[in-house]
Amino acid sequence: MATMTALHERGLLAHELIRRKMRTPIVHLHTQMPLADIREWHREIHGRSPSSGLLPSMSTLLPNRGSQIHVSLFAAIYRRLGGDRVLQEIDIHALVEAWDLFDGLTAHVDRKRPADLTDAWVIARDLRAKSAQMHRCGKCFSPYLVADDCKLPPSCPMCHAIRQSGSGKSFRADASIETPLIGLSGATMLRGT
Repeated sequence: MATMTALHERGLLAHELIRRKMRTPIVHLHTQMPLADIREWHREIHGRSPSSGLLPSMSTLLPNRGSQIHVSLFAAIYRRLGGDRVLQEIDIHALVEAWDLFDGLTAHVDRKRPADLTDAWVIARDLRAKSAQMHRCGKCFSPYLVADDCKLPPSCPMCHAIRQSGSGKSFRADASIETPLIGLSGATMLRGT
């Protein structure tokens, strides 16, 4: 039987996940709070019933190279915050922290993926299931995500964007350069150190 403190902590976590628009079955999975309570809290917080239907797939999150850049950024942040253990299990606290950081960094971007904490959870789930993997570009050293069920070629979306812009014909980054957004080199983000 759960202690009152543990029950209170699970309730607080449920409220934080719902506030960030996580789907109710996932909130239940991570908090073990009753679904009826979770649905009621959702109505109180958002003023409407929770969404139903299938969760997005990785192919939905990665329809193009622009989305791949954003999904890769989120995955790199999550991997860095959660370390190696996120490849074995979803760390819900690292996921929330990574989402908040990503959402703040990309607040100016319209129609981005991941669009909410549920999309972010799908990325974490697929990293854990190894149906998505982080790679590091040998040319620009950017970390990027590749997914099994995605139609995009398994290559760097940053280099692709630079080639498409026509401005990077001889572009080559130094692996020791710090990434200004999160203060980590590409190699560091992939290792999770």
